[in-house]
Amino acid sequence: MNHGEPGNRYAAWAMQTAISQNIGVPWIMCQQYVGLPESVVSNFWGGKVSHRPAEDIAFSVAHFFQKGGSVNNYYMYHGGTNVGRTAGGLFITTSYDYDAPIDEYGLPRNPKWGHLKDLHRAIKLCEQVVLNSEPINWSLGPSQEADAGACAAFLANKDNKTDMIVAVSKRLISLACMVKGG
Repeated sequence: MNHGEPGNRYAAWAMQTAISQNIGVPWIMCQQYVGLPESVVSNFWGGKVSHRPAEDIAFSVAHFFQKGGSVNNYYMYHGGTNVGRTAGGLFITTSYDYDAPIDEYGLPRNPKWGHLKDLHRAIKLCEQVVLNSEPINWSLGPSQEADAGACAAFLANKDNKTDMIVAVSKRLISLACMVKGG
């Protein structure tokens, strides 16, 4: 998107202000901006609607919390519809649910909704540990890692091609490979 020179200056200022807070979690900018540093996640609008597999979204959200994130916002979790004059013109109806976990009619879209429901239930069970302890990080392999607190652990396999089996406290645990979204 082109917001002109004033818009670009403002976006650069906002991005630098956010990064200067040095809080150790990724910042997200929802509009296209050229020159984003690696620590800023961008959602480019105006292109093809992205359809991410449920496993990829669940992995990304779990990884965000694993690395110290405390609040996650989905765009878009519940679909919707604009009708009438607010939809962009007379007699135009726009539908926007962009593969959301809940469609524009309020119905769960599985398996995405079910994966996220289970993930959030697990995170809620560990809430006090996740929010009130410093995780200990250790490597489980070349692309596998664990971040653990008092009674909760996030295990991650960041390999995008190979499932792995890792040993944790004398138990073998199978970790699926990270799914690349499409």
